[in-house]
Amino acid sequence: MGRIYKYGSKVNTYSYYLAQISNKQVKYYGRRAGYYKGELIVTKDELATIKDKLDATKNKVDVMEIRLAVLGNTINDLTDIKARIELLRTYRDWVRKFFKNLIIRLGGKNEWYDVKKSIPDYYDYNMNISNRKCINELNNILNGINMNIDDLELLLEIKGESNDAFYKNWQKIEKAKEGLTKKFPDNMEKYKNLLQKLFDASGT
Repeated sequence: MGRIYKYGSKVNTYSYYLAQISNKQVKYYGRRAGYYKGELIVTKDELATIKDKLDATKNKVDVMEIRLAVLGNTINDLTDIKARIELLRTYRDWVRKFFKNLIIRLGGKNEWYDVKKSIPDYYDYNMNISNRKCINELNNILNGINMNIDDLELLLEIKGESNDAFYKNWQKIEKAKEGLTKKFPDNMEKYKNLLQKLFDASGT
């Protein structure tokens, strides 16, 4: 008769058993929570089948954990998107109003066109644009309302994203300013202080 093994409760002990078994049939005694008593005969093939089933179950559990993690990330992404759209909906019209006034103060659409051509030169190509007439005029206006060209670039981002996201009618300024007291999405937090500057600059 082959060697006698006690039934183990841990799944990974099956690998050890299979490595040791050389006869077609082995005897082992098992006790599981006091339920099994007496002699139990299990073949090597049956042990291998049990191990395969346990491995398959473990793989299914791993797949389910991955799917749950993906689902959790998707829910978080949707929550962020909803908050982002709501933020853009709230402040889009005020950003548009700011740029309308800025263009008037610069002297018109031609001057604003020169500014828009210069900004990519600064950010994308690291060019010195400080000596350009349109930029000097822009800086004078921005300095007077506690802003700079970096603030202007962020406002252009808001304006561009909001145009892509939706269209919304005019809303009361009290509601818009109230939103500044609430927490912004993490990837939108950089706009919060700037939007406060926008309202301060408009005198509203």
